[in-house]
Amino acid sequence: DQILTLDRESEQAKDALLHPDIVDIDHVISAAIDQNRVLADAHRITLVGGGQKGLRVWGDEAMLITAVHNLVHNAVQY
Repeated sequence: DQILTLDRESEQAKDALLHPDIVDIDHVISAAIDQNRVLADAHRITLVGGGQKGLRVWGDEAMLITAVHNLVHNAVQY
C-alpha cells in the first residue's frame, strides 16, 4: 500500500512550495484514474472523471497526481 506523506521538511516539498507551477486539474484527475484503471477493473468498478473542466491550481503536478492517485487507489481498494 502507498501512503502519501505530506512533509514540509522534505526536499521535494520544499521545491514544490518554492517553485509552484500552474497545474491543469483535468490532467491530474485523468492521470490518477489511468493509474488505477486496472485495479478498478479487477474490482468491477468504473472510474469516471467529472465536474468543471479547465480548472488550474498552483502546485507541483507530480505531487498532486500522487495525492489524487492515492485517494482513488484507497477508494477502490477498500
